Amino acid sequence: MHIKTFLFSSQTRISMKPELSIIIPAYNEEERILPRLREILHYIENHGIEAEIIVVDDGSEDDTSAIVESLKDKRIQVARYPRNRGKGYAVQYGVLQSVGENIFFSDIDLSFLQFISFIATIAALVQIVEMLLDRYLPVLYTALGIFLPLIAVNCSILGASLFMSERHYNFLESCVFGFSSGLGWMLAIVAMAAVQQKLKYAFFPKGLSGFAGNMIATGLISMTFLAFAGIKL
Repeated sequence: MHIKTFLFSSQTRISMKPELSIIIPAYNEEERILPRLREILHYIENHGIEAEIIVVDDGSEDDTSAIVESLKDKRIQVARYPRNRGKGYAVQYGVLQSVGENIFFSDIDLSFLQFISFIATIAALVQIVEMLLDRYLPVLYTALGIFLPLIAVNCSILGASLFMSERHYNFLESCVFGFSSGLGWMLAIVAMAAVQQKLKYAFFPKGLSGFAGNMIATGLISMTFLAFAGIKL
């Protein structure tokens, strides 16, 4: 009943065609969401932006939806579903409900950037150490062998662990998520190796060879893996 009501309200807003749709995925954000929404409303009012705000309640176990609805602002819509499905699904769900000419999405406090910054910092420092050892201490570099690259790989393991903790997975869910993440990592590595091998024997513009070609191939593989985002288990 709630979904039908929400879809009907979306159809009635099509005639308004707001300039911007702001998608905000939220999970157990009852303590932080209210001041953030007020900041967003204050910003769009000061800049004269016609916008709709769609808060997607990603199966929260607290009163996130009720707090958002308590604002009673016509520009704010709440979309929710009973089970937590993750940020990717929440953003996709919100985009499908939006009617604005432009779409923007953001977390409540951009907390995910903290995890990404931790992982990126560790991986970057490991790569710098590896290059320095290779340049100035080749004997030690040879002795360490594959262990230095493995430290960078462990950053992915750290990221998976942090995401499981953030989503409050139980033991069984953590096992499934960990196994699936490892399987996905293996498929990505095998696919990348296969593409690298094919590129050796294929015509490739000189300006796009090497690092540039690798980045393009990585982007295409990432887009391919996005096809799995619509699978519902």
